[in-house]
Amino acid sequence: MRARLRSAGAALLLLAAPAALLAHNFWVEPATLFPRSGARLDVSLCIGHHREVEFYARNPRHAAEFYVLKADRTKVNVAGEPGAQPAGHVESMPEGPAWIVYRSNFSSSELEPARFEAYLQEEGLEHVVAERTARGESERPGRERYARAAKALLVASADGGSAGAMELPEPTLAPVGLPAELVLKSNPLVPAPPDTTHLALQLLVDGEPRSGALVTLQLLAADVEAPPVHRARTDDAGVAKLPWPQAGQWLATTVHMVRADGEADFEWRSHFVSLRFDVPGGSGPAGK
Repeated sequence: MRARLRSAGAALLLLAAPAALLAHNFWVEPATLFPRSGARLDVSLCIGHHREVEFYARNPRHAAEFYVLKADRTKVNVAGEPGAQPAGHVESMPEGPAWIVYRSNFSSSELEPARFEAYLQEEGLEHVVAERTARGESERPGRERYARAAKALLVASADGGSAGAMELPEPTLAPVGLPAELVLKSNPLVPAPPDTTHLALQLLVDGEPRSGALVTLQLLAADVEAPPVHRARTDDAGVAKLPWPQAGQWLATTVHMVRADGEADFEWRSHFVSLRFDVPGGSGPAGK
């Protein structure tokens, strides 16, 4: 995956699109999501969009947590030096399914009104647009404190293969405990059950379901002119139903934003949430 992202021209990222409008797509990108158990695994942090991706160097001031969560819920630290790229590595991958989890500290941003409104519309944050209008703030810059909550699903095995469907134990499908996270309600590494054509993703914020959020599921494929992008809103149970993914490399994202009442330096507090997984060849109904 990293090689394919590099081929997209990461050096041209900031020329291709404004950095502030790309920053909300942030995800964890291991060298492979099906590593060999016992082997070293490099892990990158990515910012961007389809064909417009840059790699984010390790920054101890920003990183709050960076670890592998095994199926037994024990953690393995993702090691690395400040400024490292890739941002970290696991010296010896534990066998079986696991999550690589990254949580950042909060950072601040300020966007001029038109760009902030465009960002809100792109991420389905119409409630923020409406509140800014009601408060007479539409012509004011958008001042935001944001944090990143990212995870990627791994399955390490003796041969490092990804040729077929893979069952996942229940603990792997459970929340990992991020302040905001997308949770798989079914296993995308196996064919779609006969009674459904949808993959369910649940948004949890502080462990509670959140309705009305726009969830995006996109295929990461630098060699495809217009890869599939699917969007759906979360229902009262916090669940968004997206088309069952075909074979390929997938990224699910959403932005959770609330009013930061009582703060003097910013009006909004948000979490950029992402979930990375790969579907082995032939696992999805469209993966042929």
